[in-house]
Amino acid sequence: MAGVTRFEELHAWQLCTELEALVCELADTEWRGRDSALHAQIRKSASSAPALIAEGWGRFNPADFANYVRMAKGSLNETKSHLRSARCQGLITEATLLRVLDMFYRAIGATSALGRYLRSPQAHRFIETIRARPERS
Repeated sequence: MAGVTRFEELHAWQLCTELEALVCELADTEWRGRDSALHAQIRKSASSAPALIAEGWGRFNPADFANYVRMAKGSLNETKSHLRSARCQGLITEATLLRVLDMFYRAIGATSALGRYLRSPQAHRFIETIRARPERS
């Protein structure tokens, strides 16, 4: 995370955003009119993960940020569950499910790595370095 100055630079946020776009496009094209409740739920869970990472970034405290990353992982898993429901209902094909799950595993892996980093001594040293810098106007 050293050198990162905006949450948009975080690999986990980028992958979560890619997953969100893929899931929302899929939901909008494949089953929007067929299961409106699932459509709304999956869009909400997919958009929640990158939003939680962004919100955690703004807390500027590794422990708080790690909690938001943990919640983002929960949202990612909720999205995975909704994808499996869509497959069970025949709203998406097995091939489509596997393609989206590949992106899911990349996003959750990067999010997990971010959480591990935030719980490490390196994250605390990085934050202390940032805090020691004079404020810029």
